[in-house]
Amino acid sequence: MKPDYVKNRIIGELGINIFKRTRQREYVDGRALFYYILRTKYNYRYREIVNITKEYGYPITHCTIVYTLKNFDDVTMRYNPHFKQLADDLLDDATYYRNKNLKYISLNVGVLKPIEIDVLREYIEDRVNNIRYVEV
Repeated sequence: MKPDYVKNRIIGELGINIFKRTRQREYVDGRALFYYILRTKYNYRYREIVNITKEYGYPITHCTIVYTLKNFDDVTMRYNPHFKQLADDLLDDATYYRNKNLKYISLNVGVLKPIEIDVLREYIEDRVNNIRYVEV
């Protein structure tokens, strides 16, 4: 799932451009949800999220993301139950697509040629070696 999908889902649900430069609560909460999904579900690094928001015309620093995520559960989720449901839906979407891809691979692994299995194994090993770990 790409950041565009997450952004478009949030914008579609809230009916606002979350990257508008304002401190109104609904915009701040929308951006917080965007950072939360990218960071917790997709393991994006702070620098990557900074670059993405910059592409959307909303330049920030990693400090903004750290502060926002630190307060996300206590502030955003507590005072806006709609965000809890939206966050759960977005997290479920990511799990659905991951499971769908795993199911596709498991169903088709038997029809792969040995050379294709080697290529797939190398690809998976490369991906495992480049996993982004979430700080706790």
